[in-house]
Amino acid sequence: SRVVLLQRCLIPGTRRVDEADTLREVRHLVKRIQDRFGPEVIDYDEQVGSVYPVDDRLSIWMASRVMMHAPIREGLNLCPLEYIFVKGSSGRDGDEPGVVIASEFAAVSSILNGALRVNPYDIQMCVTSIDSALSMSLDEREARKGRDIDFVSNSPSGLWTRNVLRDLNDATLEGSKLEAIGEASPDT
Repeated sequence: SRVVLLQRCLIPGTRRVDEADTLREVRHLVKRIQDRFGPEVIDYDEQVGSVYPVDDRLSIWMASRVMMHAPIREGLNLCPLEYIFVKGSSGRDGDEPGVVIASEFAAVSSILNGALRVNPYDIQMCVTSIDSALSMSLDEREARKGRDIDFVSNSPSGLWTRNVLRDLNDATLEGSKLEAIGEASPDT
């Protein structure tokens, strides 16, 4: 029962300066972790492109107990949905449901009711959520899977997209209402 961090960095090549800065920081963190805990505790890889090959993703999903998806900005990323589908529908003996930790800034956080939600800027919240996911009972992992597996299994990606767009629209409408209230305030 040892914990290994698997970090896969996709390098799309669309924002070269940001990517270089991010890669430099990630490489530094990986080195610090390996220097302190040994090289075997983190499996780090970089790949040029914007999509990790499906066979590699599925192998990772099958082998992992926790998926942490913590972007600070992105569109709809289907990887957490793939993870839930793979972990929830394999039917192999000994397979156990996994836990998704999703950034509150990720579009999937509005779709997945069983995921643990985190603010990726809040390091303590992330650490606590990782600890919680790793120590979660089988019953709770089953319950969390149950909240999402039917939706993930039976909904086409168009429905996922519509739900995300609905949430964005609702947030935009709510923001407009707040702006209108703020404009009417005599204190402004």
